[in-house]
Amino acid sequence: MLVSQTDYLIAERLKLKKKVGRKSAIEPIDENELNLFYNSINIAIGKQGNGKTLLFLRELINISALEEEFKDSPNPLGFHLIFYVNQSGEINDETFKMLQDLISIPIVVINYDQAEDTITGLLDYKQEYYKLIDQPDLIGQWDNEKINVISEALAIDIKKTKNKPKTLHTIIYFEDSANQSIFKRNDSFFNKIAFACRHNNTIFLFCVQKMAGISKPILSQVTSVFIYPGYSPQELSYIHRMSAISGLDYHELKSVYKALKQYNLLNVNTVIQNFKIIDLSHISKLVNSKRGKIRV
Repeated sequence: MLVSQTDYLIAERLKLKKKVGRKSAIEPIDENELNLFYNSINIAIGKQGNGKTLLFLRELINISALEEEFKDSPNPLGFHLIFYVNQSGEINDETFKMLQDLISIPIVVINYDQAEDTITGLLDYKQEYYKLIDQPDLIGQWDNEKINVISEALAIDIKKTKNKPKTLHTIIYFEDSANQSIFKRNDSFFNKIAFACRHNNTIFLFCVQKMAGISKPILSQVTSVFIYPGYSPQELSYIHRMSAISGLDYHELKSVYKALKQYNLLNVNTVIQNFKIIDLSHISKLVNSKRGKIRV
């Protein structure tokens, strides 16, 4: 194949981008331990009490462990903040309360009224941080007040951190997100940034009981849908039709979904285009174990 001079020039510039190391692709964080992808939109849909919170907390605990493992390496992962957004601005979920101290990544709890202003400010500070990564000499031009404000907003000491993450990954967890006004208008802030997860390095997590609670712009960009048992064929068909997973074969989806057992859920991924059953029954068995200690 004949390669043009233009293609060589493009390839050289893309090599430079790769060297910078900013993760902008929708790709697995860890194929062995995690079901979440970088720069992704994820929806857990299940009826009340099915364990949606547990699913995402398990992912966050695993991400936190990976972040700790690589924090002193030359290439830290850069998971710097988790925003927990709900109606009250307080953690009311008992599962979250019980497990949150297993997550070392800082968690900021806000309500839906605060969400847009808070996340807008955060994204602005991230862009300032990326300027610093691209031009390290900038820090000498910033006064201490600016450095302290950015460090506090991003939960990372940009002056003292030796190996600065090239990418800062922000996780935004929306609890009880169905029918929230911030998603209703197609031109609303969160509907817009759903199209820019790769640019902003954000991971969205939504917990809902009905797919109708999520806006069409977000559904069109969804990476993974985690579907719990208990939905009728009609409801499953609606879930399939109303989001980006509609590109996958419905009959195969229905067949795999029918095979779900208690404490199972179906993970439908639009990037690698596959269906996967996630079995969490072992957690229930461990919880109900009569042994004094659990071997890990």
